Amino acid sequence: MTNKKNGREEFAVSLMSLALVRSGYQVQSEVRFPGNIVADLVARKLDSETNIEEVFAVQVKWVNSFENSPSSNQPTQIEKISQRIGIPVYLAFVEGDGASVKVDAMLKERMLYSDDDLNVSTLSTTTEI
Repeated sequence: MTNKKNGREEFAVSLMSLALVRSGYQVQSEVRFPGNIVADLVARKLDSETNIEEVFAVQVKWVNSFENSPSSNQPTQIEKISQRIGIPVYLAFVEGDGASVKVDAMLKERMLYSDDDLNVSTLSTTTEI
Protein backbone atom coordinates (compact mmCIF):
# COMPACT_ATOMS: atom_id res chain seq x y z
CA MET A 1 0.00 0.00 0.00
CA THR A 2 1.52 3.18 -1.12
CA ASN A 3 0.83 6.85 -0.63
CA LYS A 4 2.23 8.29 -3.88
CA LYS A 5 -0.12 8.02 -6.85
CA ASN A 6 0.14 8.94 -10.50
CA GLY A 7 -2.90 9.92 -12.58
CA ARG A 8 -3.66 6.36 -13.67
CA GLU A 9 -3.49 5.04 -10.13
CA GLU A 10 -5.74 7.87 -8.90
CA PHE A 11 -8.24 6.96 -11.63
CA ALA A 12 -8.12 3.29 -10.58
CA VAL A 13 -8.75 4.18 -6.92
CA SER A 14 -11.65 6.47 -7.91
CA LEU A 15 -13.19 3.73 -10.07
CA MET A 16 -13.11 1.21 -7.23
CA SER A 17 -14.37 3.80 -4.76
CA LEU A 18 -17.41 4.52 -6.95
CA ALA A 19 -18.38 0.83 -7.12
CA LEU A 20 -18.31 0.67 -3.30
CA VAL A 21 -20.16 3.96 -2.75
CA ARG A 22 -22.90 2.74 -5.11
CA SER A 23 -23.21 -0.30 -2.86
CA GLY A 24 -23.77 1.85 0.23
CA TYR A 25 -20.27 2.01 1.69
CA GLN A 26 -18.65 5.14 3.05
CA VAL A 27 -15.20 5.25 1.47
CA GLN A 28 -12.02 7.06 2.45
CA SER A 29 -8.85 7.12 0.37
CA GLU A 30 -5.22 7.07 1.53
CA VAL A 31 -6.01 6.09 5.11
CA ARG A 32 -2.97 5.90 7.36
CA PHE A 33 -2.47 3.09 9.87
CA PRO A 34 0.28 2.61 12.47
CA GLY A 35 3.48 1.13 11.09
CA ASN A 36 3.66 3.48 8.11
CA ILE A 37 0.87 1.60 6.28
CA VAL A 38 -1.37 3.58 3.94
CA ALA A 39 -4.52 1.90 2.58
CA ASP A 40 -5.61 3.00 -0.89
CA LEU A 41 -9.24 2.71 0.25
CA VAL A 42 -11.05 1.94 3.49
CA ALA A 43 -14.76 1.14 3.20
CA ARG A 44 -17.33 1.13 6.01
CA LYS A 45 -20.97 0.11 6.13
CA LEU A 46 -23.27 -0.21 9.13
CA ASP A 47 -25.78 -3.05 9.05
CA SER A 48 -28.93 -1.43 10.41
CA GLU A 49 -30.41 -4.75 11.57
CA THR A 50 -27.40 -6.07 13.49
CA ASN A 51 -25.81 -2.68 14.27
CA ILE A 52 -22.46 -4.18 13.24
CA GLU A 53 -20.09 -2.12 11.10
CA GLU A 54 -18.26 -3.87 8.31
CA VAL A 55 -14.82 -2.37 7.63
CA PHE A 56 -12.22 -3.42 5.08
CA ALA A 57 -9.35 -1.97 3.06
CA VAL A 58 -8.61 -2.23 -0.65
CA GLN A 59 -5.21 -2.11 -2.32
CA VAL A 60 -5.76 -0.84 -5.86
CA LYS A 61 -3.27 -1.15 -8.70
CA TRP A 62 -3.52 0.14 -12.26
CA VAL A 63 -1.98 -2.15 -14.89
CA ASN A 64 -1.53 -1.62 -18.60
CA SER A 65 -2.61 -5.20 -19.23
CA PHE A 66 -3.70 -8.10 -17.06
CA GLU A 67 -0.83 -10.06 -18.60
CA ASN A 68 1.50 -7.84 -16.51
CA SER A 69 -0.38 -8.25 -13.21
CA PRO A 70 -0.18 -9.54 -10.15
CA SER A 71 3.06 -10.89 -8.80
CA SER A 72 2.99 -14.24 -7.06
CA ASN A 73 3.85 -12.67 -3.70
CA GLN A 74 0.98 -10.11 -3.69
CA PRO A 75 -1.43 -12.28 -1.63
CA THR A 76 1.28 -12.90 0.97
CA GLN A 77 1.96 -9.16 1.27
CA ILE A 78 -1.77 -8.46 1.61
CA GLU A 79 -2.13 -11.10 4.33
CA LYS A 80 0.68 -9.48 6.30
CA ILE A 81 -0.87 -6.02 5.95
CA SER A 82 -4.28 -7.35 6.99
CA GLN A 83 -2.81 -8.92 10.12
CA ARG A 84 -0.99 -5.68 11.01
CA ILE A 85 -4.00 -3.36 10.60
CA GLY A 86 -6.61 -5.77 11.95
CA ILE A 87 -9.14 -5.62 9.07
CA PRO A 88 -9.56 -7.57 5.84
CA VAL A 89 -7.59 -6.23 2.87
CA TYR A 90 -8.66 -6.98 -0.69
CA LEU A 91 -6.85 -6.57 -4.01
CA ALA A 92 -8.16 -4.80 -7.12
CA PHE A 93 -6.39 -4.47 -10.46
CA VAL A 94 -7.74 -1.95 -12.97
CA GLU A 95 -6.70 -2.52 -16.57
CA GLY A 96 -5.92 0.23 -19.07
CA ASP A 97 -8.86 2.57 -19.59
CA GLY A 98 -10.80 1.14 -16.63
CA ALA A 99 -13.29 -0.94 -18.61
CA SER A 100 -12.02 -4.15 -16.93
CA VAL A 101 -11.02 -4.95 -13.37
CA LYS A 102 -9.87 -8.07 -11.53
CA VAL A 103 -10.73 -8.21 -7.85
CA ASP A 104 -10.84 -10.58 -4.91
CA ALA A 105 -14.06 -12.59 -4.81
CA MET A 106 -15.03 -11.08 -1.45
CA LEU A 107 -14.58 -7.56 -2.85
CA LYS A 108 -16.65 -8.35 -5.95
CA GLU A 109 -19.58 -9.33 -3.69
CA ARG A 110 -19.41 -5.88 -2.07
CA MET A 111 -19.35 -3.84 -5.30
CA LEU A 112 -22.30 -2.39 -7.24
CA TYR A 113 -21.66 -1.73 -10.92
CA SER A 114 -23.25 -2.04 -14.35
CA ASP A 115 -22.05 -4.96 -16.47
CA ASP A 116 -22.45 -2.64 -19.46
CA ASP A 117 -19.91 -0.19 -18.00
CA LEU A 118 -17.47 -2.43 -16.16
CA ASN A 119 -16.18 -5.94 -16.81
CA VAL A 120 -15.40 -7.40 -13.37
CA SER A 121 -13.61 -10.74 -13.06
CA THR A 122 -12.36 -12.53 -9.99
CA LEU A 123 -8.71 -13.03 -9.12
CA SER A 124 -7.68 -16.67 -9.04
CA THR A 125 -6.97 -16.56 -5.30
CA THR A 126 -8.71 -14.69 -2.53
CA THR A 127 -6.57 -12.78 -0.06
CA GLU A 128 -8.97 -12.15 2.83
CA ILE A 129 -7.87 -13.44 6.20
